[in-house]
Amino acid sequence: MKWCTTQQSMLMHAVVGRCHVLSVQISALQCQLEVCQTRIVSLEEQLKCAVEGSDSSRLREEISYLKGERSAMRSEIEHLMYLNLARTSQTASSSSLSESKLQRFVTDSDILEVAKATRTKWFEIGVHLGFKIEEVEDYKEKHPDNMCRRLSLLIADWVKREKKPTAGMLLAACRKADIEGAAKKALRKH
Repeated sequence: MKWCTTQQSMLMHAVVGRCHVLSVQISALQCQLEVCQTRIVSLEEQLKCAVEGSDSSRLREEISYLKGERSAMRSEIEHLMYLNLARTSQTASSSSLSESKLQRFVTDSDILEVAKATRTKWFEIGVHLGFKIEEVEDYKEKHPDNMCRRLSLLIADWVKREKKPTAGMLLAACRKADIEGAAKKALRKH
Protein backbone atom coordinates (compact mmCIF):
# COMPACT_ATOMS: atom_id res chain seq x y z
CA MET A 1 0.00 0.00 0.00
CA LYS A 2 2.82 2.41 0.86
CA TRP A 3 4.47 1.69 -2.52
CA CYS A 4 1.22 2.65 -4.29
CA THR A 5 1.01 5.92 -2.35
CA THR A 6 4.65 6.70 -3.16
CA GLN A 7 4.08 5.97 -6.85
CA GLN A 8 1.00 8.17 -6.86
CA SER A 9 2.92 10.94 -5.16
CA MET A 10 5.77 10.70 -7.68
CA LEU A 11 3.30 10.71 -10.56
CA MET A 12 1.53 13.73 -9.09
CA HIS A 13 4.83 15.63 -8.81
CA ALA A 14 5.68 14.76 -12.41
CA VAL A 15 2.31 16.01 -13.65
CA VAL A 16 2.57 19.21 -11.60
CA GLY A 17 6.09 19.77 -12.98
CA ARG A 18 4.84 19.29 -16.54
CA CYS A 19 2.01 21.77 -15.87
CA HIS A 20 4.59 24.31 -14.74
CA VAL A 21 6.67 23.75 -17.88
CA LEU A 22 3.57 24.22 -20.04
CA SER A 23 2.72 27.44 -18.19
CA VAL A 24 6.23 28.78 -18.81
CA GLN A 25 5.95 27.88 -22.51
CA ILE A 26 2.58 29.62 -22.71
CA SER A 27 3.98 32.77 -21.07
CA ALA A 28 6.95 32.82 -23.45
CA LEU A 29 4.66 32.47 -26.46
CA GLN A 30 2.43 35.25 -25.14
CA CYS A 31 5.47 37.55 -24.94
CA GLN A 32 6.45 36.63 -28.50
CA LEU A 33 2.86 37.25 -29.59
CA GLU A 34 2.95 40.74 -28.06
CA VAL A 35 6.24 41.53 -29.82
CA CYS A 36 4.83 40.26 -33.10
CA GLN A 37 1.67 42.35 -32.69
CA THR A 38 3.73 45.46 -31.90
CA ARG A 39 5.88 44.87 -34.98
CA ILE A 40 2.78 44.50 -37.18
CA VAL A 41 1.35 47.79 -35.89
CA SER A 42 4.71 49.51 -36.49
CA LEU A 43 4.98 48.16 -40.04
CA GLU A 44 1.40 49.15 -40.81
CA GLU A 45 2.23 52.70 -39.70
CA GLN A 46 5.31 52.69 -41.93
CA LEU A 47 3.20 51.41 -44.81
CA LYS A 48 0.83 54.36 -44.46
CA CYS A 49 3.78 56.72 -44.97
CA ALA A 50 5.55 54.69 -47.65
CA VAL A 51 5.46 55.69 -51.31
CA GLU A 52 4.08 53.00 -53.62
CA GLY A 53 6.85 50.83 -54.98
CA SER A 54 9.34 48.32 -53.75
CA ASP A 55 9.36 49.65 -50.20
CA SER A 56 5.59 49.29 -49.80
CA SER A 57 5.68 45.81 -51.38
CA ARG A 58 8.36 44.71 -48.91
CA LEU A 59 6.34 46.10 -46.01
CA ARG A 60 3.17 44.30 -47.16
CA GLU A 61 5.08 41.03 -47.49
CA GLU A 62 6.56 41.38 -44.01
CA ILE A 63 3.16 42.27 -42.53
CA SER A 64 1.60 39.26 -44.24
CA TYR A 65 4.37 36.99 -42.94
CA LEU A 66 4.03 38.33 -39.38
CA LYS A 67 0.26 37.88 -39.43
CA GLY A 68 0.83 34.25 -40.37
CA GLU A 69 3.30 33.90 -37.49
CA ARG A 70 0.81 35.54 -35.14
CA SER A 71 -1.87 33.06 -36.18
CA ALA A 72 0.51 30.13 -35.65
CA MET A 73 1.46 31.43 -32.19
CA ARG A 74 -2.21 31.78 -31.21
CA SER A 75 -2.83 28.19 -32.31
CA GLU A 76 0.18 26.96 -30.35
CA ILE A 77 -0.97 28.84 -27.23
CA GLU A 78 -4.42 27.29 -27.51
CA HIS A 79 -2.85 23.83 -27.94
CA LEU A 80 -0.56 24.27 -24.92
CA MET A 81 -3.46 25.54 -22.83
CA TYR A 82 -5.46 22.47 -23.82
CA LEU A 83 -2.56 20.23 -22.76
CA ASN A 84 -2.23 22.15 -19.52
CA LEU A 85 -5.95 21.78 -18.90
CA ALA A 86 -5.72 18.02 -19.40
CA ARG A 87 -2.76 17.75 -17.04
CA THR A 88 -4.31 20.05 -14.46
CA SER A 89 -7.47 17.97 -14.35
CA GLN A 90 -5.26 15.01 -13.38
CA THR A 91 -4.05 16.90 -10.33
CA ALA A 92 -7.38 18.36 -9.23
CA SER A 93 -7.42 18.11 -5.50
CA SER A 94 -10.09 18.58 -2.93
CA SER A 95 -10.41 22.23 -2.13
CA SER A 96 -9.92 23.68 1.32
CA LEU A 97 -12.93 25.89 0.61
CA SER A 98 -16.24 24.57 1.86
CA GLU A 99 -18.61 23.00 -0.66
CA SER A 100 -21.15 25.77 -0.02
CA LYS A 101 -18.60 28.46 -0.89
CA LEU A 102 -17.69 26.67 -4.11
CA GLN A 103 -21.34 26.29 -5.14
CA ARG A 104 -22.38 29.88 -4.49
CA PHE A 105 -22.64 32.36 -7.34
CA VAL A 106 -19.75 34.72 -8.02
CA THR A 107 -20.29 38.13 -6.41
CA ASP A 108 -18.89 41.54 -7.29
CA SER A 109 -16.62 41.25 -4.24
CA ASP A 110 -15.32 37.89 -5.53
CA ILE A 111 -14.55 39.45 -8.91
CA LEU A 112 -12.59 42.31 -7.36
CA GLU A 113 -10.69 40.15 -4.84
CA VAL A 114 -9.79 37.43 -7.36
CA ALA A 115 -8.74 40.04 -9.95
CA LYS A 116 -6.46 41.76 -7.42
CA ALA A 117 -4.95 38.48 -6.24
CA THR A 118 -4.43 36.85 -9.65
CA ARG A 119 -3.98 39.77 -12.07
CA THR A 120 -0.60 38.60 -13.37
CA LYS A 121 -2.30 35.56 -14.93
CA TRP A 122 -5.14 37.58 -16.49
CA PHE A 123 -4.54 36.17 -19.97
CA GLU A 124 -4.57 32.51 -18.96
CA ILE A 125 -7.59 32.96 -16.68
CA GLY A 126 -9.48 34.66 -19.52
CA VAL A 127 -8.79 31.77 -21.87
CA HIS A 128 -9.70 29.19 -19.22
CA LEU A 129 -12.98 31.02 -18.64
CA GLY A 130 -13.81 30.28 -22.26
CA PHE A 131 -12.81 33.48 -24.04
CA LYS A 132 -11.05 33.23 -27.40
CA ILE A 133 -7.49 34.55 -27.54
CA GLU A 134 -8.58 37.45 -29.75
CA GLU A 135 -11.25 38.41 -27.22
CA VAL A 136 -8.75 38.33 -24.37
CA GLU A 137 -6.32 40.48 -26.38
CA ASP A 138 -9.09 43.05 -26.88
CA TYR A 139 -9.21 43.58 -23.11
CA LYS A 140 -5.50 44.35 -23.15
CA GLU A 141 -5.96 46.91 -25.91
CA LYS A 142 -8.78 48.58 -23.96
CA HIS A 143 -6.84 48.59 -20.66
CA PRO A 144 -3.13 48.39 -21.54
CA ASP A 145 -1.85 49.66 -18.19
CA ASN A 146 -4.17 48.00 -15.69
CA MET A 147 -4.08 44.20 -15.38
CA CYS A 148 -6.46 44.18 -12.41
CA ARG A 149 -9.10 46.18 -14.31
CA ARG A 150 -8.56 43.97 -17.37
CA LEU A 151 -9.14 40.77 -15.38
CA SER A 152 -12.07 42.12 -13.37
CA LEU A 153 -13.84 43.05 -16.63
CA LEU A 154 -13.06 39.63 -18.10
CA ILE A 155 -14.51 37.87 -15.06
CA ALA A 156 -17.54 40.20 -14.99
CA ASP A 157 -18.23 39.48 -18.67
CA TRP A 158 -17.81 35.76 -18.00
CA VAL A 159 -20.37 36.03 -15.18
CA LYS A 160 -22.81 37.64 -17.64
CA ARG A 161 -22.18 34.89 -20.25
CA GLU A 162 -22.34 31.92 -17.91
CA LYS A 163 -25.73 30.53 -16.88
CA LYS A 164 -24.71 29.71 -13.31
CA PRO A 165 -21.24 31.14 -12.59
CA THR A 166 -20.04 29.64 -9.32
CA ALA A 167 -16.98 30.34 -7.22
CA GLY A 168 -15.92 26.74 -7.92
CA MET A 169 -15.93 27.36 -11.67
CA LEU A 170 -13.86 30.52 -11.22
CA LEU A 171 -11.45 28.63 -8.97
CA ALA A 172 -11.13 25.88 -11.60
CA ALA A 173 -10.07 28.46 -14.21
CA CYS A 174 -7.50 29.85 -11.77
CA ARG A 175 -6.25 26.31 -11.07
CA LYS A 176 -5.71 25.77 -14.80
CA ALA A 177 -3.75 29.02 -14.90
CA ASP A 178 -1.50 27.77 -12.05
CA ILE A 179 -2.68 30.41 -9.58
CA GLU A 180 -5.17 28.47 -7.48
CA GLY A 181 -3.64 29.39 -4.12
CA ALA A 182 -4.08 33.14 -4.54
CA ALA A 183 -7.62 32.64 -5.84
CA LYS A 184 -8.54 30.44 -2.85
CA LYS A 185 -7.30 33.12 -0.44
CA ALA A 186 -9.32 35.76 -2.28
CA LEU A 187 -12.48 33.64 -2.27
CA ARG A 188 -12.10 32.78 1.44
CA LYS A 189 -12.51 36.47 2.29
CA HIS A 190 -16.21 36.31 1.41
